[in-house]
Amino acid sequence: MKKYGKGTAEIISDLQREGHKIHIYTTSFRTKGKVRRTLKYYGIKVNRIVNQTENQKVLKSRNINSSKFPPAFDFDLHIDDLKGVGIESERFNFKAIIIEPTDKNWIEKIKKGIQKTFELRILKRLLKELWLQSDDCTEPIENMWFSIQEVAKSTGNTRKEIKKYLY
Repeated sequence: MKKYGKGTAEIISDLQREGHKIHIYTTSFRTKGKVRRTLKYYGIKVNRIVNQTENQKVLKSRNINSSKFPPAFDFDLHIDDLKGVGIESERFNFKAIIIEPTDKNWIEKIKKGIQKTFELRILKRLLKELWLQSDDCTEPIENMWFSIQEVAKSTGNTRKEIKKYLY
């Protein structure tokens, strides 16, 4: 792909094998079919494409004044090369990884950012479950195993993986 070049198709395939859904969110007015055909040329399949036509329509209907707003499309994390999108992510409170076009370690930066984002999501879910079990911290937690089990089910992780967040 022209933006990042060598490694793009490979990292997308790796992420898909790990169970991540990959979406393309572009401010290009190209049709979704044209974007999909371009990606197919590079051997890339994606779950969803949001182009500028859909982006403008959805953001306008929600009265959001931003070039991009991934939560409007139920995207957990956005990866971009524009500093402005990074500023918007802070302003509108969405998760973004901003890659400098000249960054030679961009693949590693993306992998670390994804890992951190999903670890934080699991930790937040665990804390919420423990909070509920403690009746808003007014009671001791008697059956912590239940909280661990619920978080494991909701995040697709094992109980052992969830337990490490307690330590």
